[in-house]
Amino acid sequence: MHKLKIISLVVLIALSILIGFSAKLLGLLPEQLVEWYHFIGSFHPLLLHLPIGCTLLLLTWEIIGFVYKPYQSKSLEIPLIFNALTSLMAMFLGLVLYQTGDWQGDLIESHLIGGCVFTIMAIWLPYIYICISNKLIYRISLFISVITLTLAAHKGGEITHGDPLDKAPWKKQAKETTNPNIYSDIVVPILESKCYSCHAAEKQKNGLRLDSIAMMLKGDDLGAVIVPYKTDESRLTLTIEHLPIDDDYHMPPENKPQVTPSELELLKWWINLGAPEEQYLNDTEIPSELQIILESYMGSEALEKEPQVKNLTQLRQEKEELQKRKQVLDEKINIIFEKYPKSVEYIDINNLNLYFTAASFKSKFTDNSLNELVPIANYIKELDLNGSKVSEGLSNFIPKAKNVEIVQLANTPINNENLKPLAEINSLRILNIHSTQITDESIELLTQLSNLEKLYLWNTKISAQGIKKIQEKLPKCLIIGGSKEA
Repeated sequence: MHKLKIISLVVLIALSILIGFSAKLLGLLPEQLVEWYHFIGSFHPLLLHLPIGCTLLLLTWEIIGFVYKPYQSKSLEIPLIFNALTSLMAMFLGLVLYQTGDWQGDLIESHLIGGCVFTIMAIWLPYIYICISNKLIYRISLFISVITLTLAAHKGGEITHGDPLDKAPWKKQAKETTNPNIYSDIVVPILESKCYSCHAAEKQKNGLRLDSIAMMLKGDDLGAVIVPYKTDESRLTLTIEHLPIDDDYHMPPENKPQVTPSELELLKWWINLGAPEEQYLNDTEIPSELQIILESYMGSEALEKEPQVKNLTQLRQEKEELQKRKQVLDEKINIIFEKYPKSVEYIDINNLNLYFTAASFKSKFTDNSLNELVPIANYIKELDLNGSKVSEGLSNFIPKAKNVEIVQLANTPINNENLKPLAEINSLRILNIHSTQITDESIELLTQLSNLEKLYLWNTKISAQGIKKIQEKLPKCLIIGGSKEA
C-alpha cells in the first residue's frame, strides 16, 4: 500500500507538470490537423459541464455531512475519480480548441489558466481524500477547487454569453438616463433579440457572428455582412428587406421572430452613418422620419437634449475622405489576404484600426512574412504573432507600427535584442512575451514602456528580482507570471 501511494504521488506530480506545459506541447502538433482541432475542440463546451456538476455535488455532500453526521462516512472515491477524469478530458478539449487560433485575448488566457489550475486540483483531490487521514485538508482542497472552478467558469461564461452584470437592472437604468450609444443601446438590442440565437459567440451558423462590428466586417465565406455607408451593399439589411420570408436566405428564418420595419430602418440608419461603435444619439443629426421611431424605441427622454452636430457639409466631406482612405487600405489588405487569408480584421472602421493575427499560420509566418505587412503597419492596433517564427524582423516592422497598442509574441524565438524597437512605441498597452527566451537584460527596456497596462512574463528567463524591479518602475502595470525560478 505504501508503494502504491508513492507511485500515485509521482504520477500526480508528473501529470501536474505536464498540464502546466500542455498548451506549449499541443502547439507542437502539426498545423495540417487544424480541421480536426475544430471538430474535437467543439465538444469542450459540452463536456465541461460534467466536472462542474461533479464538483458542486461533492461540495453539497460535504455541506450535508456537516449538518447530518452519518453522511460523513459515505465513500467518495468513485465521484472524485470521475471528477478528475472528466476534468482532464474537458481541459484537453479546451486546449485543442485553443490551438485552432479562433480564440485569442486576455479573457481566453485567463479562462485557460483557470481551467488548468482547476484540473490540477481535481486530479489531486482523490489522492488527498484516500491517502491523507486528516479530512480537514481534503475539505480545504475541495473549497479551493470550488473557488478556482467559479473563477474559470465565470471567464468561460463571459466568452460565450458576455458579462452577466452588463444586463443588471441598475446598468440598464443608467443607460436610459444618459446619452444613448447608437450601436450598443439601439443596434445591439435588435441584433440580440433577432440574430444572436444563431450568429453569436455561442452559436455561429455558417461561421457567421453578428455580436461585434469587427465580426460583421469579417463576415463569412461570402465576405462582410455590413458595408459602412452603403445599405444597398450590406447583406445584413438586404436579406431582411428584399427576400421573401420563405426564401432560404431570408434572415431571420421564417420560424424565428422577424425584424420589424422600424428596427430595419434603425439598422439602415446606423449603417448609413458608417456603422460607428462610439457615436451617441444626442450628438447626431436625426432624420425627421426617424424621430418618431426613436421616440417609441428609446423613450422621449432620450431625445430631450438639443442635438449638437457638425455642419452637414463637413460631415459629408469627412465621410467621403474616410471612404477614400478605406478604399486604399482595402486594396492593401486584399494583397495580404492572397497569401494570409482572413488574417486582418477591422476593429474600428471609423478610425481604420486593424487587428492582425498569425494564428492560422504560426510556424509558417516568418520575418519575411512580417515584412509583407509593412504597407498596413501604421493602421495595426492589435498585433498577434503568438507561435510564429518572427524575431529579427521586428526591428524593421515595429518602428512603422507607431499606433500599435497590443503586441502578442508568446512562443516565438525572440531574444532581448529583438525587443529593443518596442521602446519607440508610446501607445503600447499590452505586451505578451510568455514562453520566450527573454532575460533580465530586457528589464531596462520594459521599464521604459510607461503606458504598459499588462505584461505577460510567464515561462521567461526573467528572475524574481527582475520582475520586482519592473513592478517598482511600472506600479500601474499588471505583471502576469514569471520564470519558473520566480
